[in-house]
Amino acid sequence: MASLVADCQQLGLTLTQAQTDALDAYVALLNKWNKTFNLISRQDISRVVPRHVLDSLAGHRWIRGKTVLDVGSGAGLPGIPLAVVLPEVHFTLCDRMARRSRFQSQVVRELKLDNVEVLNADVAAIPVERCFSTIVARAVDAAPELWKLVKDRLPLGGALVVYSSTQVDDTPLVEFPGGEAVQHQVTVPGMNSPHAICEIKKR
Repeated sequence: MASLVADCQQLGLTLTQAQTDALDAYVALLNKWNKTFNLISRQDISRVVPRHVLDSLAGHRWIRGKTVLDVGSGAGLPGIPLAVVLPEVHFTLCDRMARRSRFQSQVVRELKLDNVEVLNADVAAIPVERCFSTIVARAVDAAPELWKLVKDRLPLGGALVVYSSTQVDDTPLVEFPGGEAVQHQVTVPGMNSPHAICEIKKR
């Protein structure tokens, strides 16, 4: 617990006791359900906190506005950890696989996350008139493909935040029609390599 608090401080987050307890409970649920549902790679079980929880939280500084869509949320990553530390922001977790949505719903109930909605659907099924101030995606698809899929669900000034890789890519960013891309390097406590987050702002 003390380590989690200190690690989050390195990311610029100060956790309350309730938030620390919620993240610990989420990790316990993830470990429990993973045995049956295979939510994350089995080789990641021993490093759930740095590889998944802290990596998810590393993107908190690029969350803008009050409504966030987590595309292909899977085990609730990055949406659930972010929802715990940003209670004033409403998160919609979208995944087309029922078993993943079932896990997310269980977490929402047990952690009493009033700011989280679980949506078992393909993102294409979300009405295009429903906009989100930020859209996040982690381990889903390449940023250019995601941009094509979700850009119409962002308002001007909104952003797509893609947790793009565990290696910072020095190659030039591709063009994003209607958007401006910036790649951020983040250091995640407990991980050896810097991680990359690609932020595409709608203009």
